[in-house]
Amino acid sequence: MKTLRPDSPLPLYKQLSLLLWEEIQCSYPAGSRIPSEAELAAAYHVSIVTVRKAVALLAERGLLEVIRGKGTFVFPDAPDAEFSGYLDFSSYCRRLGKKPSSRTLDLQVLDAEDPRYRFLLREGERQVVELTRLRLADGVPVIWEVSCFSERHLPVLRQLGDGSLYQLLYRNDIHPVLARKRFSIRLANSVLAEGLDVPLGKSLLYISDKVYDESKSPLHLNEMYVVSDRFDIIFDLAK
Repeated sequence: MKTLRPDSPLPLYKQLSLLLWEEIQCSYPAGSRIPSEAELAAAYHVSIVTVRKAVALLAERGLLEVIRGKGTFVFPDAPDAEFSGYLDFSSYCRRLGKKPSSRTLDLQVLDAEDPRYRFLLREGERQVVELTRLRLADGVPVIWEVSCFSERHLPVLRQLGDGSLYQLLYRNDIHPVLARKRFSIRLANSVLAEGLDVPLGKSLLYISDKVYDESKSPLHLNEMYVVSDRFDIIFDLAK
């Protein structure tokens, strides 16, 4: 079991909420009851107050439901994107009952000549880090993803391997909370066709994101090419 970090600037209850949600996705299906506050406090070596605040945070985000006298349950219609606003592939995949996996194909540092990259740069920064990954559901390629970060995030991104990008960001106290999305249809070029194992020229759902952190500062740009007849993406839209 992962442990909390008292020396982290992220409050213990927020750390616990992340660990709880990761554990819930792996072990507790929608509608099931999670351990009691006392059991969670003992398991994670924290106070009941910390557990209560972590559970309340997850409940506020529509992931858990607290029923007085009965316990705390995984909400049947929990949002598919972890903590909403952006698509966390690993979380979404598990909600669909599929096993997520990723292959990191490339990690390179580029001069920020493309005007799109200005969104990411702080004063004095001139380079971006481009991360290219293949996302798989039950071993089948479903998304080709390209993520661009400012050069200041390179030391963190070098730790990624084939794991979850957003879990890595959280562990390093980087918290994506909001994304602005655009949707269109793109045709598979030779690179996408080979990587996704689809015919050349196949129509793909294209989703581009501008992702912000909890201080509403730009965090990264994201592009996804989705094989939509293999993998459904559902967004809940609220007025």
